[in-house]
Amino acid sequence: MSKEKKISVVFMGTPEFALFPLQSLIEHPGIEVMAVITQPDKKTGRKQVMTPSPVKLLAKKNNIPILQPKKVKDKEFVKLIKGLEPDFIVLVAFGQILPNELIETPKYGSINNHGSLLPMHRGASPIQEALLKGETATGVTIMKINEKLDEGGIYLMKRIPIEEKDDAGTLLAKLSVLGAILLPYVVLDVAKGGLKPIPQDHNKATYCT
Repeated sequence: MSKEKKISVVFMGTPEFALFPLQSLIEHPGIEVMAVITQPDKKTGRKQVMTPSPVKLLAKKNNIPILQPKKVKDKEFVKLIKGLEPDFIVLVAFGQILPNELIETPKYGSINNHGSLLPMHRGASPIQEALLKGETATGVTIMKINEKLDEGGIYLMKRIPIEEKDDAGTLLAKLSVLGAILLPYVVLDVAKGGLKPIPQDHNKATYCT
């Protein structure tokens, strides 16, 4: 009896928030992370030392091929990803907006793990925004990516309370772990034809300042 083919994923992410989700995909027996895309190394600290992203370090540790394009709209980069023929692109706090040609490359589409209860707090800093607004709850939304900013249909959403002792660091860790729990389930269920994206109510949308 032949083994069931693994679902292939190209993972795109950069900061610590993306680490637990990436680790969960790497460890899942039904998923193969075939490549990791992350932002180019940056100079950090007083000595301006070239430093790799947290996601690059994790990918390197797991011997996963790494790509660091300056611009994901570059035609050669898009051609390279198309050549991989992934089932999914999974994006977690990557740092660039994907062109439509790249979004539509995977067999089952591209999905994003976003740290808010969409359509609230679309944009780059949803965790900080929830704290600044004094909100009592937040969560993770797994959504289908389209060309617009965090406007795609929602596959799955999970809410958690914001406790008085929470700060940006603790909340980031909680939501990173939550995304790690949800992502493999969404990837496998979408591939089986189970989960379908539900359109967002754009009239209720808010954006990170």
